[in-house]
Amino acid sequence: MNRLLVYACLTCFSSFIVRAQPLMPDQLQLRVAIQIGDDLGIPRNTTYNPRYFDGKLYLVQINAGSTGIGRYRSGYPAPEVVVDNSIEPIEHRTLAPFRGQYRDKYILGGGGAKTGGVTTTMSRYDADGGNRVDAETPDSVCVEGFDWVDEDTVICTVYTSGLRTRLYMFDVQAEPFALQRNTTWNPQGYVATSATTRIRNVRVGDTFKGYAYYGDAGLNDEPKFFALNLATGQETLVGSAGQLTGSGSFGLWTVVERGGYLYVQTTDNGIQVYKMQDATTLGPWQFDYTKYDLDLVTGYSGQYYGFDVGSDGKTMVLGAAQGFVFELGAPVLNIARAGTDVVLSWPESVTAVLLQASPTLSPPAFADLDPQPEMVVSDRMNTVTIPISGGQMYYRLQRYP
Repeated sequence: MNRLLVYACLTCFSSFIVRAQPLMPDQLQLRVAIQIGDDLGIPRNTTYNPRYFDGKLYLVQINAGSTGIGRYRSGYPAPEVVVDNSIEPIEHRTLAPFRGQYRDKYILGGGGAKTGGVTTTMSRYDADGGNRVDAETPDSVCVEGFDWVDEDTVICTVYTSGLRTRLYMFDVQAEPFALQRNTTWNPQGYVATSATTRIRNVRVGDTFKGYAYYGDAGLNDEPKFFALNLATGQETLVGSAGQLTGSGSFGLWTVVERGGYLYVQTTDNGIQVYKMQDATTLGPWQFDYTKYDLDLVTGYSGQYYGFDVGSDGKTMVLGAAQGFVFELGAPVLNIARAGTDVVLSWPESVTAVLLQASPTLSPPAFADLDPQPEMVVSDRMNTVTIPISGGQMYYRLQRYP
């Protein structure tokens, strides 16, 4: 039997070997574009704070009359689960699966705006999106962004007016679902940070798991970003994002530490990448993913509302307007055998590629298929059929131009 292996890559195989090393700007490529509003069957609207967990994307769409949540396999346009909350007075601005023994059983949703006020609950869903249960938050705060500190503790940003520079820590009881004030830092269960305007997101570190990272949002004049010691609540100034541009919902949105690199994401000015010396000290600046770089690969020109990095550093995901979520990285390339043919498929949204083949990987001898096979769209995937020519053959997608 012929042995068929598939590679989908930007430039070369070696870029996939080093764990968590960031993609270079010239390696950026669209992995998939998702339209969660279409999948929900409701009007397209803004998507906030997309997250990676366990090889899946957890997504939300906000704004009254168009709210919903979804879970997708990384790299694929069709959802595993979507939940339409558009007729409910509820908006989630962050979504994540539970951790530990409940990771495959429940999903946790944060709060957000609703007609006439804000949501003062967090919501537990079954893994299939059913059976929503709401629990009141300590101090009845509205949780905008959150991340897991451990299997039953979350650190949270606050959407409630007047409290938007605080960070809270809650204990999460899965069964029965309940939220309690965590008093590790103090009896109040929160710290008043040095942010001056608001905090959109807070993210627990990857290499530096004892710290959480966040920035001062809604500010264009040298917004600062910080590290918080999760054991003590002690805050350290890490750096500044420099002079920014933007208006409306704008500014420094997300700060993510992944594999010892710090990603500082803004709505209108791209993403800065630094190598960390330690948990609270910036090392050398590596590069920027400029707004131009991001727009070039997404085909989008608006603001980006939230960001995450895959566990290996080779994929990234961005929230946006118009119902879009953009995942960047090597596109998925599927292979199947159909009689005497090979059927290859990749996401419909990935168009700036050429299909290449090589009879060997040692050494690789990839060349463009000439002519390129006819492409048919089926189930949101670009599909081509190629006769098996005898012997093994390796395929990959090459970015073009």
